[in-house]
Amino acid sequence: MGAATTRGVYGVTPTRPVRPTTLAGVGNGSNEDRFVRAPGVLWRRSADVVLARTVADPGIIELGGTGVLLWLALVEPLTADQLATELAEVTGAPVNIVVRDVETALLDLEQRGLVARLEDAS
Repeated sequence: MGAATTRGVYGVTPTRPVRPTTLAGVGNGSNEDRFVRAPGVLWRRSADVVLARTVADPGIIELGGTGVLLWLALVEPLTADQLATELAEVTGAPVNIVVRDVETALLDLEQRGLVARLEDAS
């Protein structure tokens, strides 16, 4: 109770600045890195939002709108491109627009500890 709730890109508003980079530019990342919900994330879906938090951070993150679709898709590891393609198909939005939003959302969720990156093994 009393935990902070935020909204924004794909339902997520950064509480701290997102690194000015792309997914390919983070660490040894590549466009083939896959993303999945991080282990140990506590979350609950209600009618039109997903509420998520980590054990380490009591702040609750609220994902609304297409953020719900993004979260539900992350049940299995997907690349940013795969995720953007799926969301574009579901929403009818252009993939080139969706991919930028997905990259921003994934970076933010990764920084918050809600999403884990599985680096490309090749």
